[in-house]
Amino acid sequence: SVSGGSDSVALLLLVAQVVREMPHWTLEVVHFNHGLREESAAEECFVCNLAAEHNLTCHVKRATSDSFEGSGSFQENARDWRRSYCEALFDDRAPLVRSSGDRSGAVLLGHHLDDQMETQLLKLLRFSHLVQLRGMLVRDGIFARPLLGVTKANLVSFLESEGQSWMED
Repeated sequence: SVSGGSDSVALLLLVAQVVREMPHWTLEVVHFNHGLREESAAEECFVCNLAAEHNLTCHVKRATSDSFEGSGSFQENARDWRRSYCEALFDDRAPLVRSSGDRSGAVLLGHHLDDQMETQLLKLLRFSHLVQLRGMLVRDGIFARPLLGVTKANLVSFLESEGQSWMED
């Protein structure tokens, strides 16, 4: 999932480099346009152009008036909307994964070490039970967060060294 921000753009570049060396791997980009900010259209365009530069398919999911309905908070409903779309997209590709004999595959998310620390701090401030302080999992079903051990500063440095721009999201 690529928002256009530094974390997801760095993840895309890193994974694209690996995929070039692994010809049997497939990489596709998913972008969610929530349509909530003035910059939403520009971010969508940026991500689609970035995917095209790397010869990658870009799937765009645009929010509708009922996309975020549900019993939870806006954030929870938006996360559920994104996860549901990713799960459906992943399931559509499952026959390709199975036919190739490759049982791997994941929806990669750009969460990094700073996000992990923020998550744990917020849980601590909410007086969560110690068991719940673990933070985000590196792997959670089809979702994977390969950058959880990397700081945002390191990701920005990587992008700068590659001459790659990003959007502030």
